[in-house]
Amino acid sequence: MGENNPMFGKVAPNRGITHTAETREKLSKANLEHFANHPGTRLGVKASEETKEKQRGPKTEQAKLNMSIAAKQKPRLTCIHCSACITTSNHTRYHGDKCKKAPKGFDAVD
Repeated sequence: MGENNPMFGKVAPNRGITHTAETREKLSKANLEHFANHPGTRLGVKASEETKEKQRGPKTEQAKLNMSIAAKQKPRLTCIHCSACITTSNHTRYHGDKCKKAPKGFDAVD
C-alpha cells in the first residue's frame, strides 16, 4: 500500500483509453455467459411483489415503535474531536481518528 506499491504516484497505463465497440460486445457476451452458467447469482432475477413489500419496511405502528425503542437503547459514544454523540458503529466508521475535525499530519497528538 502507499509508497510500497509500484504504481504509487503513477498514472494507470490504460487511463483515458476506451474500448472499441467490438471489445464491448465481447465483454458483454462473456458476462452474459458467465452469469448464465452460475446459478448462485441473483442477477436478472425479478423479486416477487410479496418480497418487495417485505423490503419496503415496516407498515404497522408497532413495528415503527419497536425500531425506535431499539435505536434508543444502542450504546452511544462522544467523539473527542467534534463532540458528536453517536452510536458505536457510526463512531467507528466516521469519528475518532477518522473525524473530519481531527488534526491531520505527523505532528498530530491525541
